[in-house]
Amino acid sequence: MMWPTFGFNIKLRWKFLLILLVFSLTPLIVVAIISQHEISILGKVISDESRRKLSEMVSQELKLTAENSAKVLLRTKDAMEFYLHVLAGEAERALAEAPLDVPRIYFNSDFDDPRTAPKDFLPSAQYSIKTHDGQFLPNSVSFNHPVFLLAPGVMAESVSDDIAGLAGLIPAFRNFSKESGHMVLWAYVSLESGVHISYPGHFGYPDDYDPRKRPWYENAQNTATWTRPLVDVTSGQVIFTVSKRLYRRDGSFWGVAAIDILISEFLQERELSPLWSSEVRSFMVASAKGSSADGSALQILAQKDYQTKAQSWMVGIEKEWLAAPQNPKFHFLLEQMTLGKSGYIDLPYKGIDSIWAYAGIDVATHFVIIVPKSVVMRLPDETSQTILEYASDQLIFSGEAILAALLFLAAAALIGSRTTTHTLLKIAAAAKKISAGDFSVKLNMRTGDERDQVIQAFNEMGPKLEDHLRLHQSIDLAMKVQQKLLPAEDPSISWLDVAGRSVYCDETGGDYYDYLEYTDNNPQEFTVVVGDVSGHGISSALLMASARAYLRQRTSLTGSLAQMITDVNRQLAIDVADSNSFMTLFCLKVDRDSRLLTWVRAGHDPAILYDPRTDVFEELQGEGIPLGADGSWVYAQSTKAGILKEQIILIGTDGIWETLNPGGEMFGKKRVQGLIRQGASGSAKDVMQAIFDDLNRFRTGKKFEDDVTLVVLKIK
Repeated sequence: MMWPTFGFNIKLRWKFLLILLVFSLTPLIVVAIISQHEISILGKVISDESRRKLSEMVSQELKLTAENSAKVLLRTKDAMEFYLHVLAGEAERALAEAPLDVPRIYFNSDFDDPRTAPKDFLPSAQYSIKTHDGQFLPNSVSFNHPVFLLAPGVMAESVSDDIAGLAGLIPAFRNFSKESGHMVLWAYVSLESGVHISYPGHFGYPDDYDPRKRPWYENAQNTATWTRPLVDVTSGQVIFTVSKRLYRRDGSFWGVAAIDILISEFLQERELSPLWSSEVRSFMVASAKGSSADGSALQILAQKDYQTKAQSWMVGIEKEWLAAPQNPKFHFLLEQMTLGKSGYIDLPYKGIDSIWAYAGIDVATHFVIIVPKSVVMRLPDETSQTILEYASDQLIFSGEAILAALLFLAAAALIGSRTTTHTLLKIAAAAKKISAGDFSVKLNMRTGDERDQVIQAFNEMGPKLEDHLRLHQSIDLAMKVQQKLLPAEDPSISWLDVAGRSVYCDETGGDYYDYLEYTDNNPQEFTVVVGDVSGHGISSALLMASARAYLRQRTSLTGSLAQMITDVNRQLAIDVADSNSFMTLFCLKVDRDSRLLTWVRAGHDPAILYDPRTDVFEELQGEGIPLGADGSWVYAQSTKAGILKEQIILIGTDGIWETLNPGGEMFGKKRVQGLIRQGASGSAKDVMQAIFDDLNRFRTGKKFEDDVTLVVLKIK
């Protein structure tokens, strides 16, 4: 290379420096410009994909949260009814037995005056009272002494026996408070004679208050009866009340036992807000069936707004409705709730795009969680903005900044790795504490009667729940992942009717089917593959996932079916070496233009071809060993020309014809052929459904012993 002198000489060291700078900086500058453009595109792609993935992930988590919350509410409801049953029994026993020693009685007037109130009458963070301006302050209560109230016009001397009898409930109230925890606001008993006792002791009863005129008293039944939301007369908080009638030993009506539960406990607010945000809304709603005049709305049984809108215990709470009648998705939501299903759906709430997750508590009620989409989409928006800002900085600080960054990154990698490792260790330590849970709670008490059996069962329940929860979560995750690997829906092809389904005998399995090589660019060919991994369960599911990945990767390359299966077998044999695992496979290609079938059979049961014109069944035979048995095996493909319209091809796994009924009889291929013949005039889906329906009738409730997979093709 000749350099111009321009009247002066350049030293060799500077020439090398210039050459180094030119050949180093020029590519860096070009790369920086291209990178800036590509990063801008990448930012949009990442943002869009993040939105989609995050929306799906959050929706699934919301659904799981709704299901868990519904289960918690059902357990809470059952627990409250159990506590009420115990309270009612104790009340009837105490009233029936002659009192031996009546303790000091504190009436509502005693609690209204601090000088006459019990010594332990102190503010408690667990109990709140609503002020006139809508604020909530700690309420004073007594855990040692309940409050007694006499209805207007009732004199203490005339009901002294009832007062003495109810005083015998004080020990039971104290034990009840320890067992029920923070769930219960008040527990009380009201008698037809006008005597009322409530625990813990508190003040605030109006002078004209008669508990016998409250809905929980008037509507009480012989079993646990729940009211609609009410405003508590003493604290001003919105509550649900569950009540039960009391009877004397002669069968005459005695009074009512009841328990108040805060509406906020049913809405799970303390649990949901930290998980999502303060913008999350939760509701208890009545079943969609018949909940409004035209059936297009859900009656709201519990919501946060009821607490803020509640004015007075005498006025009550006006019913509100959850509705979006002009949106077809809302009608779909109503149908799903009517069927008792749980799920999630995108619906606006008060004009804001939101995600609704729902789950049934029982037949009549459901739990709904609503989260604005803006809460979910903050992260993708921030990610996209960060990437765009980074791209702009890259263009400005290219050149010397790139060179400096190389040295900086080397140092930052060392420092960053240490910092990251230290952080990860802290996260790992915190994760262990979270994952440990607290299933060690014990009831350290003895009652000396049949209740000890309940206490013992409760104490034994914790470790079993821990093991069951861990196993259930693991299997549930594996099942969801494997379901994603199977086709989400059958393809729509003008010249070919296709239907397929897999049913696993366990939560996960080794059966597999997939649709390959059908695109709009190549509409005349369609390839289907059906496989069966030896055994079933998690190990088979893993091998099935590997085989699926190899098949999909190899399908993108050129080559015949035989070459494709040979290559996949070579890879799979490496994975399953010395494991005694293998996978049978049947791969079939249908060519519309040449009316040609091409298939490879790798140790799998032959496909069945049926011609309704001649009523002839033919098996698509072929030689080949199962995948993974011998990595050096070279597979051969078979062909059949002259396929006709209305012909039916069935590919299945041996779990179909080897299904046994309770008597030990095998379903068999003859039965399958008969079902194909009967349904030949219908669609591929009709044939498939007929086989599965007959399988279910045949086994009469007996569990599948093997995975079942079936794909039906019908030439149009």
